[in-house]
Amino acid sequence: MGKTIANGDSVMQIVKGVEGIEDVTSTIVDNALAIYGEKQIPIMLKGVSDNYDEMTDINSLVKEDGCYMLSDGEKDFAVLSVGTAVALQAHPGYYVPLDLYCPKRRGAVNPANPVSAFRHTETMVSGVFEL
Repeated sequence: MGKTIANGDSVMQIVKGVEGIEDVTSTIVDNALAIYGEKQIPIMLKGVSDNYDEMTDINSLVKEDGCYMLSDGEKDFAVLSVGTAVALQAHPGYYVPLDLYCPKRRGAVNPANPVSAFRHTETMVSGVFEL
């Protein structure tokens, strides 16, 4: 949600060409504010590529009452760490939306409207993972 690596695709191709590397996937991490119901906490938000579950063992780490799903084709979903889920008292389901706010990386902050300095997205929780 705002951070990028210049020529990221070419960097991935170089890494993929290294002997012993079978495949690569991209991720991006940024600070964010998560709000679920009446609870809110600062989090490290990790954006992952569509093939992240194929590259990692994340599916085996998701608790039984949820699943690893990032999109159903119409809506985006979030998979929370167990620590974040406990702090927010969040659980998988379609009842309470998860609001995420990330700082914009470009432009000045408007003191009359400070919320404009943040990107906002609303999603649902599809699963909770535990290491």
